[in-house]
Amino acid sequence: MSFVLLAALFSCEFVLAQTQQQAIPNTFFGIHVDNPTVNGQSSYPVQVGYGGFRNWDVYQVSWPDIETCEAHSGNPDDTCFGSSGQAENFGALKNELQWLGPQNANITNVMITLSRTPWWAVATQNQWGDSNCNYFDPVHPQQYGGACYAPTGPTRDQNYPHIHTDGTGDDTIWINWVAAVAAYVNNSGQNYCPNCAHVKYWEIWNEFNRNSTDPSLIDPNDPSSKVSWYTSTDATYGCQVLGFAPCPTVDQLIRMTEDALCVITGTGSVDNYMSAGDTHTCGPRAKSWLPGPV
Repeated sequence: MSFVLLAALFSCEFVLAQTQQQAIPNTFFGIHVDNPTVNGQSSYPVQVGYGGFRNWDVYQVSWPDIETCEAHSGNPDDTCFGSSGQAENFGALKNELQWLGPQNANITNVMITLSRTPWWAVATQNQWGDSNCNYFDPVHPQQYGGACYAPTGPTRDQNYPHIHTDGTGDDTIWINWVAAVAAYVNNSGQNYCPNCAHVKYWEIWNEFNRNSTDPSLIDPNDPSSKVSWYTSTDATYGCQVLGFAPCPTVDQLIRMTEDALCVITGTGSVDNYMSAGDTHTCGPRAKSWLPGPV
């Protein structure tokens, strides 16, 4: 028995010694901060050696805050990203990434979450009032209304829908948004965001699978019971029953994921959602003015 105990202690000491010799990389630790500044001061604990940062729910950096109308292209200088044509709507995001950049925290793994559809990009005004959506804000019902729905464009648009429920369509609204934000934060040649932390990871949607299949289970005072994106099941028991159709689908979210991959990296395929013969999607869809993968 004592021999076994001695062997076990020796093994533990060996493992501990090996662990002590190998420093844990700072990318093992991540942080999430809602507001970049408090009373004019950075709220990021720059003295802490964390290596990852997730950009979500950060003040004034979500899609509706940055793109306030339908842009004509994915160029950050489009006036829908700033009325002066100087991309000023990206200001809060720029401030955040500069605090995380090499002059301060030097975070190497930043992840941006692209979700929350703007009010102007959804099919009907009726969807603005869907309080079952976790992002619904009764104080600003128009600004953040419809954030759980697909960016189809309004039904009055002659090109409606830009993305069909089966995932087909030009998906222009989403593609322009992804191209603009990717170019702004990572296109060093344009110098939109000097001394900014590099965005390494891109998340298409936040908690897309968090949903309730039974509207009676949704508690207006409990955000955890609300939805972030309606699945096909929710479309039957929630979205349609409550009168908010057309409802978003999984096919739309998959298509949006594939288009984002094409725009950001220039690789991938969305062939399953394109018309016959249209198979070379990434080249034309990656904006020609981008210098390459961002």
